[in-house]
Amino acid sequence: MSGFEARIAPDALDPDAAAANFRRRFPTSGGVVTFVGQVRGEAGETRLSLEHYPGYAEREIEKLGRAALRRDAFQAVDFLMDYLKSEAPFWKREFAGGVWRWIEPRAQDRIDKARWKELQPMPGVSENLPFLPVRIAVLTVSDTRTRESDASGDLLQQRIEQGGHTLAARALAPDRIDLVRAQVEAWIADPSVDVVISTGGTGLTGRDVTVEALRPLFEKEIDGFSVLFHKVSFESVGLSTLQSRACAGLTRGTLLILLPGSPGAVKDAWDGILRHQLDSRYRPCNFVELMPRLMET
Repeated sequence: MSGFEARIAPDALDPDAAAANFRRRFPTSGGVVTFVGQVRGEAGETRLSLEHYPGYAEREIEKLGRAALRRDAFQAVDFLMDYLKSEAPFWKREFAGGVWRWIEPRAQDRIDKARWKELQPMPGVSENLPFLPVRIAVLTVSDTRTRESDASGDLLQQRIEQGGHTLAARALAPDRIDLVRAQVEAWIADPSVDVVISTGGTGLTGRDVTVEALRPLFEKEIDGFSVLFHKVSFESVGLSTLQSRACAGLTRGTLLILLPGSPGAVKDAWDGILRHQLDSRYRPCNFVELMPRLMET
């Protein structure tokens, strides 16, 4: 199998035309298995209607489809139908006796997750999806570091560029709330910056003020980032992770990530979390796929 496509159409699909199109697009596939549903008419219904959230439903189908590609085609179709009836975001209506009515999922339609455990989508990069580079600004917060001695900033820049992303800007700021906030607010207002990563100033001493400077800017805090950072950090430094206040949030469509100042902490955060969440191909989810929707009202 050389590909997978999910498409939801407003009109009836022609199974023969769909199969022919698949064979043209994927000539090396060994076969085509189809499932065609129809109205049973058991209670006098004559039509069915499905409603869904555009975009989200397709992503769910693609997610399970990529997992199903690894198994026999007939088993894959069996799994797909179980999943669609049970888990995918569709709402079903039937037309009977001149009246439309919503259909609640039946108990027998609930997916047997134990049965399909091996087919559940696994976390990882999907090579079927395009890579979308992200524009990242890096701020080192320190009273003592210079551009030449900024090992954490250098490490971040290296990781960003090796990951295929764009270093949109890089700067240093002393441990002063007003200067740190001013620099980040300038980047938030810059449409060429998608993400701001700061390093330094997240500790517990009196001079550690990055969190005080930037957390008030958060419109939404990403609580899970702090949880995951401490989990990853604990594996490296043990209970010393308690002295970090690393956090992340969203401000006017810009992702803000506040990291500790040590190169080890930066490495843990990037390698354990950010390289995945800033990769548009990473499944089951990533920050990049949300970026077009961050300013929705």
